Amino acid sequence: MLPAVVDKLAPLWPFIGICIEIVVLIVIIIIYEKRKPKLDDADKDVMQDGTPMYVGYLLALLTELLVLLVG
Repeated sequence: MLPAVVDKLAPLWPFIGICIEIVVLIVIIIIYEKRKPKLDDADKDVMQDGTPMYVGYLLALLTELLVLLVG
């Protein structure tokens, strides 16, 4: 006996919800970074290649979410 499926796209809704959460978090982080007061050059958090640290945090977050979704 097969389970009744109400909507053919029903399995996609959790994935869409996760994607929307990711986009909202990224927007919040970017808005926060733009609004916070500017720091001196010595106080700025940058990686060795000059990329801001929050980009590294976002990449780590997206990687972790991808690992959770795939595995």
